Amino acid sequence: TTTFERLMRRIMDCLRINDVMSCIQISSDLHRLYLVLYRSSAEAAEAKSRREYTAMIDMVTDYIKDNYNKNITIDDMLQRVHLSKYHFIRIFRRVMGTTPYSYLTSYRINMAKRMLRLTDKPVADIAFDCGYPDTSNFIAHFKKHVGMKPVQYRHDYI
Repeated sequence: TTTFERLMRRIMDCLRINDVMSCIQISSDLHRLYLVLYRSSAEAAEAKSRREYTAMIDMVTDYIKDNYNKNITIDDMLQRVHLSKYHFIRIFRRVMGTTPYSYLTSYRINMAKRMLRLTDKPVADIAFDCGYPDTSNFIAHFKKHVGMKPVQYRHDYI
């Protein structure tokens, strides 16, 4: 049986007895019952907001996947979810475990790794295709995330 059912049975049993100790027990159980109902309500509201936030973050990650090769800003992401910047970043981090910018960078680097393995495109073209108009910036980000330069990565993984 649930905590709610157990408390309700105890309250009903104490009502039948109708003595001072039963009244004290009823008071205590009513307080516990209130807490059970409150927690249940709070958990349901939290689950609902978690689902809503997850859906919002999914919209943003889909946007990133579709547009990683463009210049994406936090403001572009915010247009999809209609939250304040700081609230959005906090929610994104809670759902995804990283910031929106870090997620975008990781996604771009992963796409670049894929292109380096599967194509013969020059690094400058891959950089541009992954949203980095500046090749040296791309190489710096790539090395920071992967631990080696793109040319070395291509050489080691082909």
